[in-house]
Amino acid sequence: MKKRLWLAASLLVVMALLAGGCGQPKGIKPLTDEEKDSFIEIALNTPEALRYLENESKYEIEVRWVALGWEDSKATEWHPLDYEEIADGNLPSDRLYLSQTVTIHPEVYIRVGEPVRMFVSVAFDRDTQEVVHVQLLPGRPTRGPTPAHGSQVITMEVAYTMRGEQSQLIIFEDGAVRYIEEKGLRFPTPGSPAIRIKRKGQLPEEELSSLIEFFRGSHFDGLDESYSWSSVPQSDMNCTISIDYQDLTKTVRASGYLTYDGDMSYPDMPYPLDEIYKKLKYIAQNRTEEVARENIP
Repeated sequence: MKKRLWLAASLLVVMALLAGGCGQPKGIKPLTDEEKDSFIEIALNTPEALRYLENESKYEIEVRWVALGWEDSKATEWHPLDYEEIADGNLPSDRLYLSQTVTIHPEVYIRVGEPVRMFVSVAFDRDTQEVVHVQLLPGRPTRGPTPAHGSQVITMEVAYTMRGEQSQLIIFEDGAVRYIEEKGLRFPTPGSPAIRIKRKGQLPEEELSSLIEFFRGSHFDGLDESYSWSSVPQSDMNCTISIDYQDLTKTVRASGYLTYDGDMSYPDMPYPLDEIYKKLKYIAQNRTEEVARENIP
């Protein structure tokens, strides 16, 4: 009888070990206070944080989670996350991830200065408590009197001449998003008039900073001013993307490219134009809500 019990217990141990060795665990446990304190201490003593903290007495710290996208062992995407979004061990399905490999990490997010002049994000390997990535994001400078939402930082205008459609996305320096679509412009009739749809939204501070950093890190400013599919356009698509932020000012136009997924992407556009287009398209559709719909006279 004892032999049978011993064999059964041994079998259960083996099965547990096998189950534990197959990929990541299903769920992610919340960070303990000890872990948070340790991550904060390490983050505050990274060279990147020390560089900005040595002359700044005011700063705020937040411990949270972040999803990092990787290409060739380099972090190319940064998505702040709430614990509730990843408690089950899975990435949120309502986010757009461009990288093939995306991992979840604890993060210490430091806001340096008041007003904030630098954001320092330090991501960790939870098991080893080693720093896996440090992201520096400049704060938005204070200015004189501005409109309610400040200056326009990023814009995207897309037009389809033959289709009779056009849209404009504007992201302001406070994260406010305005998106306008116009349809039925080519052959409007009293029974089927052209319509204008207005949408509004708000990007969190860190999401806007991450988006700006993607423009900078992907060398958007190194692109030519215009691109086209060929001397003979393959479609009626015309797209203009602009950014005007601190020392980064650039406008790029693209025309004639083909889409294979209903205008969600244009993979033949040069890097990083298509990736930026997809990010802005995602914001227009998923970070805004319709506030008005009207006929165009």
